[in-house]
Amino acid sequence: APPPAPVEEEQPAAAEPAALDEVDGDPRPGRGRLGSFLVERPTSPVAFHRAFDAVLFDFAGVVVASPYPALAGMAASVGLDGGDVLDLTVGPQHRDTDHPFHRLERGEISPAQYDEELAVRLEGARAPITYDVIRNAFAGLDVNEVVIEYLEELRADGYRTALISNNFRDIAFHWKQMLPLHQLFDLVIDSSAYGIRKPNPAIYRLALDKLGGIQPQRSVYVDDGLGNVEGARSIGMHGVHVVRDPGFALRQIDTLLGRSTAGGEELDPEA
Repeated sequence: APPPAPVEEEQPAAAEPAALDEVDGDPRPGRGRLGSFLVERPTSPVAFHRAFDAVLFDFAGVVVASPYPALAGMAASVGLDGGDVLDLTVGPQHRDTDHPFHRLERGEISPAQYDEELAVRLEGARAPITYDVIRNAFAGLDVNEVVIEYLEELRADGYRTALISNNFRDIAFHWKQMLPLHQLFDLVIDSSAYGIRKPNPAIYRLALDKLGGIQPQRSVYVDDGLGNVEGARSIGMHGVHVVRDPGFALRQIDTLLGRSTAGGEELDPEA
């Protein structure tokens, strides 16, 4: 009798690749994605050995858009160039000085006193710039949704998060109404509430102490002001400078933290 014909085993159908919006079993649009790159999250906060405990963020220019382009845009109305308007109204952002805006951010003077000092500085300008004008520029900032999602990712992975912001009392209240900061951050440090502003190293030490005594070398600070990043680095923190694209800065943070990014691309954390 002829030998029996071999039986071909039926191969299981290949699984369909998961859509980017369905990573980690979460079908909600945009979850599992950060901008144009994919974050592979550990299954638990202790899934790998950690070198870092906390990531600390600036607000304007990182969590929300920067107000400074709008302020510089007022230049034509007052007969000055953009750089002069910023120097006169908000002062050098890479240093902590006695400029009236810095004193306002430290809670040392009132808005009325700021207006008085600013009027002297703007003497001869074609149109006045006042505290209310500047406040409105700071109040109407778009939220960087990619950063909000990233903050949620970090907290879900067990990292401590904090906000360190140079601001004045009125706008600090507005920002707290604008976003659920208590859900995004373990700690919020407003310069006007503590009488210290970036890049004074004391404000970074204060934040780390209030987070439970985290060591500077086990923390990352993210800011769009290079002077503020340098202030954090001066006490041993790792700094990430947001230049234009917050999404790229988030990838730099992932490189520092050892979290995976799409394609395994290695980035320079000090860029």
